[in-house]
Amino acid sequence: CQVCDKYNLTVTARDKFTKELLPDTEVVLKDTEGNIVQTGTSNSYGAVVFNDIKKDDYTIEGKLYDVNLEGTTAVKNEFKAN
Repeated sequence: CQVCDKYNLTVTARDKFTKELLPDTEVVLKDTEGNIVQTGTSNSYGAVVFNDIKKDDYTIEGKLYDVNLEGTTAVKNEFKAN
């Protein structure tokens, strides 16, 4: 959409138990139909930024060293302007 507002989403990969940051984690952003919207790899701070996405509901999946990580979601009402 050329006239739709675009948003950015920052995802931080962390160990579920220790909360340690997980750099070099493959992260996938999917829409509600399971289609891949964007992919990225977390930086040294465990963060990956998905740019220019629309305000919508998403699932977030991660993989580190061929191990699937517990996923999460981002929902429309969590997106803020600017």
